[in-house]
Parts: sequence; structure tokens; C-alpha cells
Amino acid sequence: MELNPIIHSKHSNGQTTLQTMVTPSNCYDSGEGTATNMLNNAQNTHINGGTFALSTNFNRVDGPSLEVLHKRVAPNAILNAGGRADEVRCHPGTRKEVICRIEKWRVDTLNDIASPIFWLSGAAGAGKTAIMQTIAEGWKQEAVPQANFFFFRSDTSRSNSSALVATLLHQVTLLYSSLRDPVANILLTNPLIFDSGLEEQLTQLIFTPLHGIRQSSSNYHPLMLVIDGLDECDAESKRSQRRIIHAFDKVLAKHPGLVCLLVASRDESLIRTAFNDLSSALLPLYLDGEYANERDIRVFVNDQFEKIRKTHPLAHTLNTTWPSFRDSENIVTKSSGQFIYAATVMRFLSDSSASPVLSLERVKGVAQIATKSPFSQLDTIYTYILSQVDDQPALKNILHAHFLIRDALQWKYHEGLNRSMVGLAQLLTVCQSQSYTDAFVM
Repeated sequence: MELNPIIHSKHSNGQTTLQTMVTPSNCYDSGEGTATNMLNNAQNTHINGGTFALSTNFNRVDGPSLEVLHKRVAPNAILNAGGRADEVRCHPGTRKEVICRIEKWRVDTLNDIASPIFWLSGAAGAGKTAIMQTIAEGWKQEAVPQANFFFFRSDTSRSNSSALVATLLHQVTLLYSSLRDPVANILLTNPLIFDSGLEEQLTQLIFTPLHGIRQSSSNYHPLMLVIDGLDECDAESKRSQRRIIHAFDKVLAKHPGLVCLLVASRDESLIRTAFNDLSSALLPLYLDGEYANERDIRVFVNDQFEKIRKTHPLAHTLNTTWPSFRDSENIVTKSSGQFIYAATVMRFLSDSSASPVLSLERVKGVAQIATKSPFSQLDTIYTYILSQVDDQPALKNILHAHFLIRDALQWKYHEGLNRSMVGLAQLLTVCQSQSYTDAFVM
């Protein structure tokens, strides 16, 4: 510590008053780390009184304006965030065609020959989130500049659009440290900007700062923004879904080449209408049978059975012929191209403390289910989907007709009944099964 004498005064009693200023700049000797003192070699010295001023200098990592940003971030919406219930990846060796399509799109955007927006859509349980997280993880490993947001209906911190721009911006400032000061100044000037419209937030906080980065760099690559589960944002009113699409469309049109957008959602009518109304070019991809879902599901099911035979606590009770080819193919067939069914079944077989043989019998409906249904997760998902239908009476009528036709066809197959179309039409007027349909929907 350096003592800087300021005033010396001589008193009548011969004592000297020394006023000093203490500064921390040289508190320790550079070599030994010991405290230094200007009076180390003084003798017969008596000091009283004096004024000491202690000055401490330190640098804050974040100014108040960036604290405004961090308070608005939804950490669970970011890839690899802790506490996420939807952390999934594609099984090795699966979804190669889809991933290659998305990767080709990204490379084409570097050459400015691709649409700035890629929309991945599909039915519930088709594996969209697994694909998006696999893509985002791959880009992270390859140091592709990206920011991501994973909507999730059951997590209130990321079930609406209020934290979308702040969460993306937080990741952008980590990618480009030179943007921290410009962003801090914007937030200092307008700390309520996160309460403004999405288009203004995107323009002022992300696109305008990135424009400065591109102007000062000869090797700028477009920032990839990954947004998953758009259909789970504001799931009740769905207004935010359209606002997000339209806001990005407008800023992408005004600032071409800065950002590319990869979005995944269910193929719902309101979302499709919004995408059809874009001024920017759109590259859509719908997950259907064209992308070899059945083949990929078969790879997944067979690999999971192999893992169960090796790692399950009761693996020693399994013989080499389990499961039968018919049983494994039955799971693939019942999946109907949707990974969620196969994933649910295989998770039940793996996690159950019961013998995998017994668990598989329960899945097949041969053995009685002791406690929780292996399909409780599917029940939750599809109950929610059915609850979103506006015309519930029409839904019940459609399901009613479906069940009756299915039962009629089963009777014909098993009993050799040759029912005419007139007879089938008469079946559809029977109302006694309405209670069964009501129970299913409720």
C-alpha cells in the first residue's frame, strides 16, 4: 500500500502530525507480495491524527443496462440448459436425410442462394424437437454462429413470446463481445424496449447491431436463429405465433443476409396461413413417409432392444430370441411413422423394474398393467391435441364413426360377415356407443 504524504505540521510538543492519502495501486511488493510502508526505516517517530482516504477501483462485468437484459432471459429455452424436460436428440444413424436437407440449406445461405427461412413441420410426436436439438448441437460443435429458443407449453418461462428476443440477444452478445457496449447503450437509453413490439425489438437489439458487425468484417457469416415448438407458444390464443412469423419476415426483408431462421412446429392451420403470407422466400419440409421414418424407427427399436439385453438389471433372464421379430416389428408398425410411440414404449421397457418380458406383454395388452400405463405420456399429448379442436361435437361424431367402422371391419374380418354399405350406414346411426366416445374425449 502506498502512503502519499500531503501535509506536515509541527506542534509545540514536538510531535508531528502527518496527513496521508492511501491508494491501493501498489498495495503489495511486486516480488514478494508483502506490504510496503514509507516509514519502514524510521526511528523514534510518533504520529497522531491525520486523515486517511481509501480509494478502491474495480471493473463491473455487467453494467445496469445488461442487468435489464439478463432479467428478461428464459434460461430453460436455451440449448443444454439445466432443468429441461424436453432434452432429446436423434438416435445415432437416424433422420440423416432431414438433417442433410437442413445442413444443405445452411450452406446455401452462405452463398446467398437459399431462402432465409426454413420451416420444419410435422405431426405431434414426429421427432421435430429431437431434430432441432441435434442440429443446434452440431452447429455448436462446428462453431456455427447461432442462437436458439425452445418453446415448451408446460414451462411458463418459455410458453410465450415475452422472453424470446431477450434470450436470443443474450446468446448473440456472447457470440459477439463487441456488441455488448452498443446493446448496453440501447438498453440504458430505453430500458423498456422489451415491452415494445417484436419487430422493434429485433431491429434495434439484434439486426442493427449485427449490421455494424458485418460492415466491419470481411468474413461475416449469417447468424442462424433456431426456434423450436412455435405451436407451443401462446398455445391458447395463438396470436403470438403469427406475430413472431410476421416480425421476422419484416426484419429479414429489410436486412437481408444478416440472419437466417430455422423454425419447427406442428403443421397447424394458423401457422401455415402465416407462412403462406410471407414476403420472404420460404423453404418448407414436412416430416412424412418420404423421409424413411419407418426405417429410422426400426433402427431405433432394434438398438434399444439390444441395449436392454445388455444393461437392464434383469438382462440375465432374457434369452437370445427375445424379443421376437414379430414383437419388434409390431412396435414399428404401431408407431405409424411417429417416433414418440416407439420412444415411449422403449422407455417403458428400459425404466421398468419388472422383467422386460413382462413389460412387453403389458405393452401388447396381454398382461395386466399393475400401476401406471406405459402410454400415459401419449395420453397427455393427444388429450391436449383433441382439447384444442374448436368444434367438439363434430370431433366426437368423427371419432364415433371411426370406431364403429373399425369395429365393423374387425367383425367382417374375424367372423366372415359380409355387410353391405347400407348395413354399415345403418350402423353409423346407432347412438349407444356415444358414451364410449365421450369418455375417450374427456
